[in-house]
This record gives sequence, structure tokens and C-alpha cells, in this order.
Amino acid sequence: MVPARLVRRGGSGTPAHARRDPGRARGQRPQRHPGRRPRRQPGPCRAGFRAGALVGSALGFATGYLPRLSAAVTPVVSFLRPIPAIALVPLATAWFGIGETAKRLLIAYAVLLAVWLYVHDGVSRVPVSHLRAARSLGAPLHRRFIEVLLPAAAPALLAALRYGASVALLALVAAELGGADSGLAYRLQVDGQFLRVDRMFAGLLVLGLLGVAVDLVLASIGRRLVHWSTS
Repeated sequence: MVPARLVRRGGSGTPAHARRDPGRARGQRPQRHPGRRPRRQPGPCRAGFRAGALVGSALGFATGYLPRLSAAVTPVVSFLRPIPAIALVPLATAWFGIGETAKRLLIAYAVLLAVWLYVHDGVSRVPVSHLRAARSLGAPLHRRFIEVLLPAAAPALLAALRYGASVALLALVAAELGGADSGLAYRLQVDGQFLRVDRMFAGLLVLGLLGVAVDLVLASIGRRLVHWSTS
């Protein structure tokens, strides 16, 4: 017979961690605290658009303002622009796998090239006489950028962002069709294999409405911030 003191100490023979969490003893996963929620990551389209728009705008302002930098960067960008994002899908899938990282990089690549072209052209068209007048009045470089260059190139920047948003959707569709296991374009591809025409039209309708909504939001923001532009 087992001594009574051992029975009292050991209880029913169940491990201590199982007595603290009965669900674990039954093979269930431990429950998370209701107040703790997993951190939500931004979607691939939004993250790729932000990265591409930020880098493309900064590079466009730099190459549009500095002729020597433009002479060095423009040939490289001109070489990359004819290469569409869909052509890089196999390479991105081989390097980064099927997932969100490849989508973000492809979208950022496409948006960067589109935004750079618009911003570079807008900055390079700013009259040099305006910059020289500001310099002759003693305005430092940051004031010439904020008070002369940025307002003059703001309409081009707005057009670049609106065009970059549509390019981001195109790159997202290309990335999901070529190497993804989820997403709206992936569902379009699956529905196409089973000839579900109604669902395909529904997906296309969602893509179109999403593009219109994003363009209207950017246009509304542009009319408020760039109120001196006629576009």
C-alpha cells in the first residue's frame, strides 16, 4: 500500500503544470489572456506603397535638384523601368518564398519607379530663377526646399502618389497571381480554374472599387493641401 502522506503530496498523480491548466492535460492549447491581442501587421499593399512612395519621392527630389546625381541615377532607373513587377515574381518567390515579404518588395519596386518619374520631372521643371532669387535673399537650403521647391513640385508629387496607388494594385495582383497562397488575386486565379465566372466578376469589381476609393481619398487630400493647383 502507498503511504497516505505520499498520496496527499502527490494528489491524483497529475503533474503540477496540468493541475494549473486543465486544458493542457487534455492536449488542448493554452488559452491566451483575453486582454492580449497579437500585433496586427500592415497589409502588403499598404506597406509596399508606403516604402516605394517614400523612397521614390526622396530620390525624385534629389535627382531633380542635383544634376550630377540625376546623371548617375537616371540610366539605372531607365534600365529598371521596362522590367515589370510580374517578371520579378519568380525571382522574388525563389529568394523570399511564398508570403507577404515578396509581395511587399514587388509592390515597393513598382511604386518606387512610378513615383520617381513623376517627382523627378516635376522638380526638374521648377524655374531655376525662383531658386536663385531665394538664394540671393539669403535663404538657407532647407528653407529653399520647404518654401520654394516643395510647393512648386507639390502637384507633381500628388499626381505621382495617385498613379503609384494604381500601380501598387497592379503589382499586388501580379504578385498574388504568380506566387501567393492567399489574397484577392489568388482567389481570382482559383475561381478561374473552376470556371466560377460570377466570383471572378465579383473580385474584379472589388479591385475596381478599391482603386476608385483610394484615388478619391488621395485626390481629396491633394485638393486640401495643394489648393493652389488647378489639377
